[in-house]
Amino acid sequence: MTSPQRSPNSSFFNLTSRSSGEKNNNGNHSNNAPLIHRVNDRHGEGMNSVKSLSPEQVREGESNNWMEDGDATHCPLCNVAFTLFKRKHHCRRCGGIFCNKCSTSRHFIHMQPARICDSCVVQLNGKEENGSVEVSREYGGGDMSLNWSFEKLGEGNIRTWFEMIHKNHSDANFSDIHSETALMLNKRLFNGISNGLRPVLWPQLAESSELQKKNAGVYEEILKMMPAKCKYMDQINADVPRTFPSHDFFRNQDGQRQLRNILMAFTTLKGDIGYCQGLNYLAGVMLIHMDEESALWMLMQLMKKYDFEGFYIEGTPSLDIYMKKFEDTLPSLLPDLFEHFEKTMFPIQIFVSQWLKTIFAYNFPLDLVFRIWDVFLAEKIDFLLWVVFMILDNNQAALLRMSETDMMSFFNKLPDYAFDSLRMSLRKQT
Repeated sequence: MTSPQRSPNSSFFNLTSRSSGEKNNNGNHSNNAPLIHRVNDRHGEGMNSVKSLSPEQVREGESNNWMEDGDATHCPLCNVAFTLFKRKHHCRRCGGIFCNKCSTSRHFIHMQPARICDSCVVQLNGKEENGSVEVSREYGGGDMSLNWSFEKLGEGNIRTWFEMIHKNHSDANFSDIHSETALMLNKRLFNGISNGLRPVLWPQLAESSELQKKNAGVYEEILKMMPAKCKYMDQINADVPRTFPSHDFFRNQDGQRQLRNILMAFTTLKGDIGYCQGLNYLAGVMLIHMDEESALWMLMQLMKKYDFEGFYIEGTPSLDIYMKKFEDTLPSLLPDLFEHFEKTMFPIQIFVSQWLKTIFAYNFPLDLVFRIWDVFLAEKIDFLLWVVFMILDNNQAALLRMSETDMMSFFNKLPDYAFDSLRMSLRKQT
């Protein structure tokens, strides 16, 4: 059987046609690493305190590269043109001028919260893939211009990433998923996002940065009421130590505390869901890449934009919809395997529902989980079904020889060769 291909229909992934026949996985979170994406002001100061920083302060003692307002016509990260509705914002660290979406983060400079650009966020993350922003002044005919150059990161260049993401989000024909920009973005995402860029690009893809900005200070206020106001503490306390127990960040008390905070706050914001098993894995994946407040608002956006609340509210309507799509597609896509499941009465739905609810975060290698999330954040839930069918297709020959007991052992803990074949399937899509 050939791999499920991108369809000319409304989704990249054709699930109904077939041919006949880390931080990385072992990465650490340093306690000394700068905490970024801090929208809420922990010292009670507002945006006025950000504006009070002078150009002479922006480099924390380094050379002054402050860019004048009149010198910028486009955002250097996403290349969007500045207009009356696309305002300019100075990065108080590098001195450049950026659009609102490319400068939502905060960093403390001279003991004051300052607005910084997303390229500086990448630098502050301190990972080996970090890019550098070089500002050079060229004088010609008495005019001064700023040329920004971005060090390449992994398979992509940070400016290219932001330009594609923002164009995709602002495209008037965004509903046409086969727009040229969407196809370019899709291909690049299949190559994977480098670890140093995920803390910036994941919120951009999910569009959770704006949600966090609109709710500045809310997270801190909720935590003041916890844990007394949380009626799910027993469940949360039981699940937190079980979440990625082999990952260095969650082995220490601080990592577990941050995960517990996110889950407690989530139960307050989403009372219709409260707490359910599986949410700990979603929050944990985000927390590996960003601070706890950013992870909370991205989790909230996951419920809204990606309709994941329907996987967790009473009755699980969204889960039922996608499980029906899976069950309707399996007989035509993999008829031999479907018949084998029927003959052995094997409950494959148990494993598929678990994969979908946790976006493959449970019992999958984290490097592969992150690659899946890279694409999912742009492609949404249909892509997760594509991954399910790729797993089944890649291992169909072996599964057809297995008994129900053997298949139960196989799916309870997928072997390494199953993960390797899935990695190869992702690479082939590029």
